[in-house]
Amino acid sequence: MRKVSIVRCESYEFNLLDSAIRRSIELAVGGDLGIKQGDRVLIKPNLLCRATPDKAITTHPEFVRSIIRIVREHGGKPVVGDSPGIMQPRLLNAIWEESGIKKICDEEAAKLVSFETKYGEIEIGSGKLLKRMPISKAVLDSDYIITLPKLKTHDLMYFTGGIKIIFGCVPGHNKLLFHLKLETRENFANMLIDLYSAIKPDLVVMDSILAMEGNGPSNGDPRHLGLIFASRDSLALDVIASSAVGYDPWEIFTNKTARERGLIGDMDEIEVIGESLSDVLISDFKKPLSRQVNQSVPRFLWYFIRNIASPKPVVIHDTCESCNTCMNSCPAKAMYTKDSKIYIDYDKCIRCYCCDELCLYRSIELRPHPLTKPFLSRMNKRKVISS
Repeated sequence: MRKVSIVRCESYEFNLLDSAIRRSIELAVGGDLGIKQGDRVLIKPNLLCRATPDKAITTHPEFVRSIIRIVREHGGKPVVGDSPGIMQPRLLNAIWEESGIKKICDEEAAKLVSFETKYGEIEIGSGKLLKRMPISKAVLDSDYIITLPKLKTHDLMYFTGGIKIIFGCVPGHNKLLFHLKLETRENFANMLIDLYSAIKPDLVVMDSILAMEGNGPSNGDPRHLGLIFASRDSLALDVIASSAVGYDPWEIFTNKTARERGLIGDMDEIEVIGESLSDVLISDFKKPLSRQVNQSVPRFLWYFIRNIASPKPVVIHDTCESCNTCMNSCPAKAMYTKDSKIYIDYDKCIRCYCCDELCLYRSIELRPHPLTKPFLSRMNKRKVISS
């Protein structure tokens, strides 16, 4: 039986947080984490981009501190690493610093590594789309992996958690190539499940104390949930966590894809320990606009009118700081400058929303096509009536 624990924790005050994290792990895996003396233990937070902890974009640094100490108590050697979405080398250190994680690693004398410098390849024997993938050497050299995802909505995949965070094991420039080659959500989900089949974290502990709703993973709104989820099984954790914030778990593309591939079954094969799912359910958690638009358009039409059915990213020039992060991160090279302003060539745009995901100034807005507005209007009216 797969196990997922849910524990309440109201703040990031360390003593309270540390106690809650330890309880969540104890409930999910018992006393023996399986870390051997001297094991190199990779702790992978959700970094994404330059942001302070109050923005709910990155894993809270005190979360990382607690896990570092737990790893050491079990005889492991903690190493903290990630590959953020922004590939500009000059910004990498600033991202670690602003997140507060570099300070924690310095204080705890834990090694901080970048995934960008060295990488190898792994074979994916059961891969549906991919048979080989480039992976950071820091990941390949690890004896034990702990991921610390942040519970957030996601413009492309609707939800980001235990499965999506593993994409950070792929070095930065390679992530752009996957966005370019795998345009549909279904293909992207299959790639993530291929990756998960080759790299299964030994433990996942989700930071859901301050989550993100709306147009995540970076331009949504912080939402206090006061929860911690933990499991040995990233898929089971995503099924439970997405359900807790009001999704049908099988509308999340990674969950659905894993189910179709026989990697997970129904909800009744997951044992929830600690708080019950019904007691923590958040029914009014705001979902991304992309999900609303895609649900409002009849499915049989979606593939024929994808560029209409998918909201388009628009640059808001009044708040744009011309940092060029969006241009540097666009897999399709669909962004260009004209008269010192950034524009998007929609004939090239693949609707991956990397520009929105990585914009530091909330200067990308997702706008539904006018033809989808009648569907959205009818859907919203049904919601009002049903409520």
